Order: sequence, then C-alpha cells, then structure tokens
Amino acid sequence: MTYKKTRYTNATVYYFKMYVRIPPEEYRKITKYCKKNNISKSCFMAAAAVYYVDHKEKSRI
Repeated sequence: MTYKKTRYTNATVYYFKMYVRIPPEEYRKITKYCKKNNISKSCFMAAAAVYYVDHKEKSRI
C-alpha cells in the first residue's frame, strides 16, 4: 500500500489512488459538474463512493 500526499490542502492528507472506467458521456457530465462547483474529479468520485457505501449499508439494516 502506498500513500500519497495531496497538494490541495495545507494539511497532510493521505489518500489512495483509485481508477474508474466510465463512458465518455458520463465523464463529460462529471467534468462539467466539477468545474461548476470548483472541486476535483478525484474528490467527487471518492465522495460518491463513500455516499453509495453508506446508503447501501443503511438500506440492508
């Protein structure tokens, strides 16, 4: 496991690299949303993954 430091904050934040394959149309939608809201695509994907896992687990209980 290798950790990388992010360059987007002054604090030391460690994260893993994730790779996701998506169709070009979905990529353009995500890119447009991220530019509009001034966030990185990697932060968006990580937040979406955590949101999905949290809500998927709650629905099973």
